[in-house]
Amino acid sequence: MKPSIETLEKIADKYQRKIKELNKGMGGITHFNHVANNLCQYMFLTPDNLRYGLVSWEEERSSYRKALKAIRAYFTLIERFPEFGEAELKTSEGYFPDVQSVHDKNLREQGWKFASDYYIHEANKRLRRK
Repeated sequence: MKPSIETLEKIADKYQRKIKELNKGMGGITHFNHVANNLCQYMFLTPDNLRYGLVSWEEERSSYRKALKAIRAYFTLIERFPEFGEAELKTSEGYFPDVQSVHDKNLREQGWKFASDYYIHEANKRLRRK
């Protein structure tokens, strides 16, 4: 089922508000801002691209759902693992700086659309092993 553009915008707005809420009292550039805003930006672009006929839902569906799944997982990790959340919200390198250093080109060759998605996938895997 194809969601309406308004529904997609409401979802993006919801996550933008969550990002702003978590950023209250935080200053500077943080890893959280980088990761969450990259995914949220994509979620805002999708409704605009659909509105202006630049893409079809069939073309965007998979990528949009990956971005939505990733941002949901990221917020869950921040809530469930306080040490992870603190590093993400207070540092520019995040909790796993070695994962963040993987080059975007290499990730695309491996089938990852977003570097942020890969970071969240790896963080989830590592944190759950602890």
